[in-house]
Amino acid sequence: YNNLGNTYFKIENWDSAYKYINLATAINKTTGNEYNLATSLNNLGNILMNQNKYQEAKLVLDSALYYSLESENNEKLRDVHHTLYTYYQDKSLFKEALINLALHHKFKDSMLDNERIKIISNLESKAKEAELGEEISEAKAATNLRNLWIVAICSALFISLLFAYQLLLKRKRASKEAKLRLQNERLRISRDLHDN
Repeated sequence: YNNLGNTYFKIENWDSAYKYINLATAINKTTGNEYNLATSLNNLGNILMNQNKYQEAKLVLDSALYYSLESENNEKLRDVHHTLYTYYQDKSLFKEALINLALHHKFKDSMLDNERIKIISNLESKAKEAELGEEISEAKAATNLRNLWIVAICSALFISLLFAYQLLLKRKRASKEAKLRLQNERLRISRDLHDN
């Protein structure tokens, strides 16, 4: 209903805007949500001012201010003080208009400060994440280098063992061949002796 009322407000259909915002206000009163109630009452005050119903608008805007304070929401306080500024300016009460304009800017600035703090905190956390990511990358690179050295050393050791094993097999083969030649020589000598 609040959105419908705002739509009619934008096209300056005050009766329909009032009808829907009033319905939204009634619902918000039953739910007890101060933020929503402040929103709908502020919108209702705006509509009443545009209908030149300033006495009713002031009562509604005072309620909007009360619920804005209850909600402790700077956005609502900013909006209500801006509407009150417009109200007092229309009524040629410039001192009150100036006070509400100053309060509007105060809450607007506090929202900007909060937003800046969030942005700075977000940037700081991203910087920490990037720094941590860099440290993780460096650690991974060191681990990869260490693993590469381990693989290289293991490969060299394996090749050395394989070479030693081949050398051992070659010596055994040479030893067997030498024994076989010696045995063949003995057999030949033994046959020659036997023949002689």
